[in-house]
Amino acid sequence: PEDVASMRAAFGLGGVAGNDGKVIPARRAAEAGMWIQQNDPNVSMGRYTVGRLHILLRGSQEFEPPGVAAHAALSPLVHTHFKVPEEAGGRVFLSEVQLIITDPFADIQFWHLDCV
Repeated sequence: PEDVASMRAAFGLGGVAGNDGKVIPARRAAEAGMWIQQNDPNVSMGRYTVGRLHILLRGSQEFEPPGVAAHAALSPLVHTHFKVPEEAGGRVFLSEVQLIITDPFADIQFWHLDCV
């Protein structure tokens, strides 16, 4: 729970106590995106589906370190999930990790497959 709270605070998502102890209301994707842009105008972001904001944190001195921390914590789960295809001779390549902020009632995310 503390790690989740620190991640929410690092990315300006709200829903956590601020420095004064008051809880910052949760921000919608657009609000969080504006907060991130105010703190680092070089962060790239785009809306590719309704209700989702995709944010590329690579190269941001402000946001890449907490992103790397989240990646380090979650990548073993990703590689464990793909262990069976790798053992069958397949190759899994993690090319990019994005922060995606989702609003309530956002469109369903469709997973893309290169090979069906």
